[in-house]
Amino acid sequence: MTGDYVVKAISAEVVGQLRRFDDARRPPRLSVDAEGGAPLRCCLRRSRAGETLALVSYAPLRRWAADTGADPGPYDEVGPVFIHAEPCDGVSPGTAGRPGRGRRVR
Repeated sequence: MTGDYVVKAISAEVVGQLRRFDDARRPPRLSVDAEGGAPLRCCLRRSRAGETLALVSYAPLRRWAADTGADPGPYDEVGPVFIHAEPCDGVSPGTAGRPGRGRRVR
């Protein structure tokens, strides 16, 4: 299978909601990233060493289905994503749609 894809940041509105409670209805897990390199879905860049991150459960299809009245059926899923623990500037020009490279997060 070949095809292009575009990586999109989570909207600032949704990120704000996730900073309070994630899509699994839990508060985010905060940590200071000692090494840097975690993929941030709020601004589509890699974290820097020393930044405080929030690990949250995110269900994009569930949110889309709720907005459109669609039934996600068996495709409903929740996955872990990193976001900044505090508001950030969002996506920088030239970053949108580029997944980038970095270390594997374990």
